[in-house]
Amino acid sequence: AQRPDFFIWTNAAELGQAVLVAREAMGLTRLQLAASAGVGRKFLWQLEQGKATLKMDKVMRVLEALDLMPLIVPREALAVLR
Repeated sequence: AQRPDFFIWTNAAELGQAVLVAREAMGLTRLQLAASAGVGRKFLWQLEQGKATLKMDKVMRVLEALDLMPLIVPREALAVLR
């Protein structure tokens, strides 16, 4: 599967889905991504499942390992991006 050009997420479940899609598009297992990001498999599973109370520094390490970066925009810009 090809990774989308960008992901829009407004809650933990959407972020988790974005991480899952990006990981699968890169052909990585959870174990491989967890090792690359320096996080545990359980943490990565919880992130992909949409757990809302995860440490931001670890989330950022996962995103960086997927070559993704968050972008903060005004709410009204979401309509243009979607």
